[in-house]
Amino acid sequence: MVAAYEFLGSPSSTIPVMLVGGTNGKGSTAAVASIALSNRGLRVGLYTSPHLLSFAERIAVSDHQTTMKELMSLYNAIEAKLQALNWDQLTFFEATTLLALSYFEAQRCDVLIIEVGLGGRLDATNILSPLVSIVTSIDLDHLEWLGPTIEHIAREKLGIARPHRPLLLGEGFSIHGIEHLAECTQAQIHYASRDRALPAWVETRGLTFSANARLGLQGAELMLKTMGIPAKVEGALGGFLPPSLAGRTTEILFQESSLFCDISHNPAGIKALKFEFVRRYGAKRVPVFVSVLRDKDVAGILDEFASFHEPLVFFSTASPRSIKSKSELSSLWPGQIEWYDSFQDLWNCWSFRLSGRGSAIIGGSFTAVAAAMEFFGAKDIYDIDFHTMEFKSFWRQP
Repeated sequence: MVAAYEFLGSPSSTIPVMLVGGTNGKGSTAAVASIALSNRGLRVGLYTSPHLLSFAERIAVSDHQTTMKELMSLYNAIEAKLQALNWDQLTFFEATTLLALSYFEAQRCDVLIIEVGLGGRLDATNILSPLVSIVTSIDLDHLEWLGPTIEHIAREKLGIARPHRPLLLGEGFSIHGIEHLAECTQAQIHYASRDRALPAWVETRGLTFSANARLGLQGAELMLKTMGIPAKVEGALGGFLPPSLAGRTTEILFQESSLFCDISHNPAGIKALKFEFVRRYGAKRVPVFVSVLRDKDVAGILDEFASFHEPLVFFSTASPRSIKSKSELSSLWPGQIEWYDSFQDLWNCWSFRLSGRGSAIIGGSFTAVAAAMEFFGAKDIYDIDFHTMEFKSFWRQP
């Protein structure tokens, strides 16, 4: 990755960078930080993953609508340059990261907010030299890559910190009592603030999102201060709608009912999803429509959902990483399952069985939420009202 980056001329290396890592909350933290910096008049480049409805969501610039045509043209140029070097050795995420950094340089961004892909220390994004690093949360995930304990995972994620530069930590470090690990980085350590006033559009999204938003605003202030700019920020949702806001506690509305959707895809994220659903609708048991990718913690995710409702209603998606049969799923999780080959098949059976607001939960992966959004007619993420996080769909008859 370093060789490829340097061969391309180290694009975006002179642009101030914030790296955002952690187990959960990276996308929403990065989104709010990008809003705050954009509101200060800076041209912000925002790199997140994965996407919901279009690959172009991953690479956003605050005053420019990224198009697939632009990205494909640049991608082809990068591929041609690197064929003589090591193009075939790069992973999808490494190639995508090079594409994003090249795009942001071409767009002459003032500041970059880069979401870490996996871990931190060895992640492709860690080729950069961040002015500010954020680690949003620490929990068990990707154990085969990051290690079997919280301490192993924390050390990997703290690899994005830089000595003598700000490192902002979410509450997970104090909860797990591992603050001493952060001290080993020799960074300027800052802890999450709990008393910051938040915009109304943030508070309506619940406690988990609010905590991430506080981190994003605090990180934006640290970024401005490090850049030598007066550090007051505000997070009003204005002209820049970061794509990474989509899919987080989104409601698909139809007639008098709704699907409560969230892209959380590990056990800790599902716990937060359930907490937010109960906060909004009360502790009632509702159907859970779920699809999980086979390379995730399938048993952990489904155990969390099953504590909320059984049997789970499972559907497969078009993703090659999606579980494709009930027998495959049964080998990964022993609980009760009602199986469907697609969301459309599921909806054909369930559309007339739902009633009342908050009538079902859908989640377990980005692809689960995307399948539902596409079925109900969403063409891109801007069909979602980012102020209310609602997608108003016409009723689709089976």
